[in-house]
Amino acid sequence: FNGFRSLCIHQLSKTGLYLIICSESTAKPWICQRAGQTDYYIARGIVIRKSPEAIIMENPGDIRVGAEQMIKGGTSDPRNKALMKMFNLINIGERAGSGIPDIFSAWNSQGWQEPAIEEQFAPNRTIITLPLTQKQAEKTSGKNKRKKQAEKTIAAKAFIADFLEENGASGVQDIAIEIEKSLPRTRELMRELIQENIVEAQGEGPARKYILKDNQSKLK
Repeated sequence: FNGFRSLCIHQLSKTGLYLIICSESTAKPWICQRAGQTDYYIARGIVIRKSPEAIIMENPGDIRVGAEQMIKGGTSDPRNKALMKMFNLINIGERAGSGIPDIFSAWNSQGWQEPAIEEQFAPNRTIITLPLTQKQAEKTSGKNKRKKQAEKTIAAKAFIADFLEENGASGVQDIAIEIEKSLPRTRELMRELIQENIVEAQGEGPARKYILKDNQSKLK
């Protein structure tokens, strides 16, 4: 196991990640987290690309806990539990859901732009971009980013409302396919729509369906 750990750190150093992330305690959970979340049944494995502007890491598979929870941390749901157990035996990774938050913290401490997380579907793929450029006009860009995210959320909810109005009671998987979002993100949107009294759920577990409430038609 010690030899395997040395190999991981050596390969990480060759990509430039080890030096850039600044500390072994941050670098090890990073590569461990990506390996543990990769869906090895999907073509193309883990890809790491480095340029003067950014480091981009891609892996097959979606984000099981959702992108927002992944950034917040505190929830660990590895796709490859046996592989994560092996990492635990050599003291890499804590199964605490802290790998990605540690990266965001490291980037913030260096004054670099915030990392970006993107999910692609059919086939599922997660892409994490780590910019190597300094923050500029942070307050303005932060406001614009939040505004764009809010606009995307509103648009997704409107799309869901239109879909339910046209198709009636639908399961979360059908809705996720229609709006091209991951299941965890779609569930988050459905919870919000229920709280906003726009949608109601019928049934429990896998058989649960969602419908528009009688007094709702479309979100404007």
